Amino acid sequence: MKYHPDRNGGPEAETKFKEAAEAYEVLSDPTKRRSYDSGGSEFGSPFAGGNPFAGQPFNVNDIFSSIFGGGFNRPQVDNNVYMDLEISFIEAIQGCKKEVSIWRQDACSNCNGSGVSEVQKCPACNGIGQRTIKQDPWIVHHQMCNQCQGTGNINVKACESCQGSGVVGKETEHKLTIDIPAGIDNGMKLRIQGHGRINKGVVGDLHVAVEIEEHPYFRRDGINVYYQLPVTFAELALGTKLEVPTITGTTSLDIPQGTQPGTPLSVWGLGVPDVRNRSVKGDMVYIVHLDIPDPLPDEYKSLVEQIAALDKKYKSVDRKTHETIISPL
Repeated sequence: MKYHPDRNGGPEAETKFKEAAEAYEVLSDPTKRRSYDSGGSEFGSPFAGGNPFAGQPFNVNDIFSSIFGGGFNRPQVDNNVYMDLEISFIEAIQGCKKEVSIWRQDACSNCNGSGVSEVQKCPACNGIGQRTIKQDPWIVHHQMCNQCQGTGNINVKACESCQGSGVVGKETEHKLTIDIPAGIDNGMKLRIQGHGRINKGVVGDLHVAVEIEEHPYFRRDGINVYYQLPVTFAELALGTKLEVPTITGTTSLDIPQGTQPGTPLSVWGLGVPDVRNRSVKGDMVYIVHLDIPDPLPDEYKSLVEQIAALDKKYKSVDRKTHETIISPL
């Protein structure tokens, strides 16, 4: 209504109102709409030269927004509180409780944070703040109620105690204990409803972005946990059973005879619980790492030299030559 000639007599207002009326007429007429979609122009600026919405679903409110520089939606105040929370690697896997502090004003006790002492629901929009305009069965758009200016209320009397703000006093610290679910991953966000700021009866939420500290030994990928397991040459060659660490304690791991360095060995179900499905757990994955003493003791070196001689005798390693690898290509 800002550009209606009855409310604004300027030449710019008259031009913009005509553009809006012509746009609505074209897009609501099937014949004109088909002509316009094919590249014709039934009206002038701002869409001269073709339809930018051709072949796409359109909303009349989008058209008016392009012409007037804004739609019918009322600007919203962000009452949410945002914070980052750092937790340990183990806390993220097992879940924990964390106390956080939020600084905000208290709700006015006189109006319970609504900011008003007396209010009447708008009869024109039934308290919704918008009116639905149905031009025909296919075109429906929503317009801000001009009687209540989108608030849904009329004859509003502001609370004298808080001057209509819904809050009183200075910001104070509010402590809150939040539950961190087991299996939460780095970067995930938690939303705690009703613990944001208060503004004229609207209470925001607390949004917590979780950051997880790195562990010196374990590495996580989704619901699986990885650990680089150092083993000796003899353990790899002959095979063995080792007591290995997990995120909750220890477990036994079989190293098969002839295991190669870099081989992943998994223990099922000892990883991270799925944060979305508690009945699912990942695995502990051990990456076998050959640990060679440095410096090499003389006795050890003597034995390795004997093994090297046997390797040559039995040609235990089949190294491909450059020609062997390239020739099949």
